[in-house]
Formats: sequence, structure tokens, C-alpha cells
Amino acid sequence: MANNTHTEPNALAIDVTGLRKEFGNVVAVKGVDLQVKSGEIFGFLGPNGAGKSTAIRILCGILLPTSGQGTVAGYDIINESEKIKKVIGYMSQHFGLYQDLTVEENLEFYSSIYLGRRAKEVKERLIKEMGLERYRKYLAGNLSGGWKQRLALACAVSHQPKILFLDEPVSALDPEGRLEMLELVDKLKKEEITILLSTHILTDAERVCDTICVIDEGKIILTESLSALYKKHMHPVLDIEFEYEPLQAQMTLNKIDWVRRMEISGKSLSLEVDDLAKAKKEIFQVLADLKDVAVSYRLRKRTLEDIFISIINKDD
Repeated sequence: MANNTHTEPNALAIDVTGLRKEFGNVVAVKGVDLQVKSGEIFGFLGPNGAGKSTAIRILCGILLPTSGQGTVAGYDIINESEKIKKVIGYMSQHFGLYQDLTVEENLEFYSSIYLGRRAKEVKERLIKEMGLERYRKYLAGNLSGGWKQRLALACAVSHQPKILFLDEPVSALDPEGRLEMLELVDKLKKEEITILLSTHILTDAERVCDTICVIDEGKIILTESLSALYKKHMHPVLDIEFEYEPLQAQMTLNKIDWVRRMEISGKSLSLEVDDLAKAKKEIFQVLADLKDVAVSYRLRKRTLEDIFISIINKDD
């Protein structure tokens, strides 16, 4: 897929600082800084109401920020918003499809806006790539949610954008549909499209994203490459369940040098471990010496969800 935009090779696809957006007395985005590398999948994570969609609409040239500055695909977000719209793709949570047009009519309409005579050629390629052949004559309004999302994704890339914004693209899909959609997203990355993926489904972000950015209450809390995040935060965890609420165990285990942090939930303790070899060697004797009776324990890896919850809860 050929791309032709204002972005220089190896430049940042998105580079904005101090983005702020106010709606009356409500501040939806509070001084956001974002730097997204060309060609990467950038995971934009946060709970509902965190400011993800508002920030994305600013980056897409749909909203002007109250303050802040920066560029998307090399174009200024304030003075060149119309140019930005021509070189980006945007798939919102609500699809933006024409329900009374067929699959192929939707695709041909969206691609013809920018591609002219090449629209039919691109339409046929996307119908094949997105697996839409059997549905080409279906009205968009008659498609299931999963196929609507496939069509919406096809329409979002029909004009061959350099940067693609996906706002919660898999939230309404079942696990199989989510996996299929993520495979399509990963395929787009291989075509050198920069993708900003907004989601609250953390396992999906973990599957495809290169960089993870967490936003909460309109502020960026963390931005890390996924590999650096694993190295920094992915400590192993010992989950131990006791017969009764383990009051003595809490005090004893919290003093052990290989316990990095502890989470308590009813009769269970989760111990984040610094030195796994030492923990494996000592844990059985430690549990045997406790007055609290342990009924089970298991070792697991910390997940992106664990990290996300800790960050949102201000524990890390």
C-alpha cells in the first residue's frame, strides 16, 4: 500500500505537547503530551471517561484544542486540520457507515473521495483483504456488529492513510471476532501504517501494541514501550489462599526481602516477587512456620491488566 504524506522518513507521526480541551467547566484533556513513532502501533489505554476519545478527535482535526500545539503527519493541529484529515484514517466507536448502502458502495464512496478513478480498484482489494466477498451486496445496516466493524476498518483505510486512529475498535466483538480484528490491525502495521489504538481491553493491547500509553482523568500517567514495561513491571506473583483471613501471614510475609509488594483480597494474598529463585526455595518453609493455614498457592506472571490497575489506583 503506497502512502504519500507530509511526514519525513523516521520522523514522529504524532508529536504534540500540552493538549488541553475544556467544555465549559469540564476539562476533558489536561496537558497531554504524545509522541508516536512512524510505523508503530501505539496503545492508548484508559478507563471510560479518561479523555481518550476527546484527545483522538483533536489529533484527527475534528476538534480544536483549548491550548497546546503539535503536528500529526507533519501538519499543524491548529492551522492545518483539513490537511490532516486527508492523510489519516479514523474509525470511531460508532462506525460512520451509510446503513442504506451496500458493503461495496460504502467502500467505493469512501475511497472515491480521495482516489478518484482508482476507487474501484482499491474497493476490490479491500473486499478481498477484509474477507467481505460474500457480503459485498449486503446493506451495511443488515450486517452483524463484527462485519460492520470489518467494513468500517476497510473504509477507514480505503484512501491509503499514513496514520490510522482506531477508537475502541473491538469493544463490541466476541473473543473470536476480536482476534480476527487484531490480526487485521497487525497486518496494517506490516504495510507501514502508524496506528493509534484506543482500547480498555488490555489483553488486546498486549497482543499487538509496540508502545503503551495510559491516560486517566485527562492526564497521561505512563508511556513506555511494551518491552520496557515488561522489564520494569512484569515481576512474577505468588497467589496464596488461606483457610481464614491471614492476619499473621500479612505481617510476616510483608517483611520478607524477596516480597516486592503485597495485595490482599479476603483470604488471599498476592506477593509480587523480586527474587524468584529465592522465593521458590523459601516459600514452603515460610508457609509451614505460619499459624495461618495455607490451602493453595500458585505462581503466575504479572499481566498488563495488573500493571494498569496498579497505575490507575496510584499504587505504582
